[in-house]
Amino acid sequence: YNILIFLSIHAGKVLTYAAIIQAVWGYSDYGSVKKLQVNMKNIRKKMGVTPGEKRYIVNELGVGYRMLAEDEE
Repeated sequence: YNILIFLSIHAGKVLTYAAIIQAVWGYSDYGSVKKLQVNMKNIRKKMGVTPGEKRYIVNELGVGYRMLAEDEE
C-alpha cells in the first residue's frame, strides 16, 4: 500500500516509474518496472475497478502513473 500512499501524496501529478520505484523500494532499477506494473494491477483489482467506471489511478503510457486529484473527473 506504500504505492497508494505515494500516489495520493502527489495526486494530480504524473509520477515516473523510476520515481515510484525509488520512493517505494528505495532503489532505482529500471528492471523493476514490471514489478511495479504487477503491483498496480493488483491494487486496481482490490479497488474493484471495472470497465466504464471512474478510474482513480491513470497510467501515463511509457512514463508512469497519476492519481486523479480531488477536483478531477
